[in-house]
Amino acid sequence: MSEKKKKLSWIWWVIFPPYAFYLLIRSSLKWYIKVPIVLISILTIVLAIDMTLHPHRVEESKAEQKAITYLLKEEKETVRKMERLGEGVIVGKTEKQPVVYYRFATDNKLYHIGFVSKNGDDLEIFQVEERYPNVTLIKGDADTTDSVSSLYIAKEAERLGTPDSLVKKETDGTTTVKTSKGTYTLKSGMNQLFMLKKGTETILQKEVDEPLETKDVHKFLKEREEKIGRLKQFDKYEVSPGRESYFFTTSKGEYLLELNDDGSKKLKQKN
Repeated sequence: MSEKKKKLSWIWWVIFPPYAFYLLIRSSLKWYIKVPIVLISILTIVLAIDMTLHPHRVEESKAEQKAITYLLKEEKETVRKMERLGEGVIVGKTEKQPVVYYRFATDNKLYHIGFVSKNGDDLEIFQVEERYPNVTLIKGDADTTDSVSSLYIAKEAERLGTPDSLVKKETDGTTTVKTSKGTYTLKSGMNQLFMLKKGTETILQKEVDEPLETKDVHKFLKEREEKIGRLKQFDKYEVSPGRESYFFTTSKGEYLLELNDDGSKKLKQKN
């Protein structure tokens, strides 16, 4: 095979692997050379696809193990389900700490745990909150933003500006944060942000404390929107052994969605 053809053959591995396999099989290479190349190529493709579909797999595994150990030891609670909530920024009086938040459900409680990177590889628990049935800081600095506010600040950084410092925190959980675009007052409920103000201007105001919508719930309701109507609000959230329950209202009525640990889902309409 000429040098030009060899170069063209290797280009196919990048732009269209199936054709590259075809060229390899039809080549004059010995079988004991072809087989390892094919196996390594297949493994590389599978790993690339897996990383694309599950970019946080390694992080999730580490977070799960840390949380299982911590909650069992400190809270005597066994983790049933977990979900990655995303990146947040915990804002304190003088420091800011980027974290990644995970949501952990046990038989009776719901926790938000913030992790930080340790030595660039491992994860370390930085903040632990019980979010259901009570809102309680279990581990971390009380003079910082809670998980709900920290997630919101990170998500809306373009609109709110880069967080600078915590100005004050009230006993009811209301926090005032200074950013590069001004000073904001945030008040979080058990699950979501209730209020956001800039000075006297109200930017966000909610009457119902809606639970943080999981990917499963969002997808399930979106697929059935034509039948059950457009989601207006979540009314209540409950955790019980083996089950999470979402009570919500749509344009067509009131519903209950039960997510069971065995993966099954049950949707009921209120009579």
